Amino acid sequence: REISDGCERLQNIINNLLETSRLESHELKPKVKKEDLSFLIKFCVHELESLAETRKQSIKIDILNDLYVNIEKEEIHDVLSNLFTNAIKYTPPMGKIEVKTELQEDSVVVSISDNGIGFTEKQKTKIFQQFGKIERYGQGLDLGIGGTGLGLYISKKIVELHGGKIWMESEGKSRGSTFYFTLPIAK
Repeated sequence: REISDGCERLQNIINNLLETSRLESHELKPKVKKEDLSFLIKFCVHELESLAETRKQSIKIDILNDLYVNIEKEEIHDVLSNLFTNAIKYTPPMGKIEVKTELQEDSVVVSISDNGIGFTEKQKTKIFQQFGKIERYGQGLDLGIGGTGLGLYISKKIVELHGGKIWMESEGKSRGSTFYFTLPIAK
């Protein structure tokens, strides 16, 4: 079992390194298509709901319908999946996670909030860096979900290649966090 888990972790690291290399290639342009972001958000929540249920967490969805954006669906799926997985991983049992959308000028703003362990000011400066993994030992939150320290870095690159921005806010340790990203609305 340990060997199998180790191989899986190594495979994830290799895949993330390849994805990082691909995203840093200057010739890369996402192959975008007009897609319904609200459908994609619901799909991601559905995919990860059972993981949240194992920790008795609730996921509230407060999103607008028919949010059309020009995206490469698989890449934005990866961003959403990474943000949701992090929220589940770092939110204690019985915790709350919420996803919201709003329109702001010509962009959609997606926010994923949790009442999890939050971030210190120092941690916030590292969060979107390559290998910016923040060790969080002793939290009693181990879910068996490993990380490479590349997930948020990759998410940032993907969102920026789609013409959006990504950021996070946290009031501090044990105060939860909210991750935001924007995508331009399809014309």
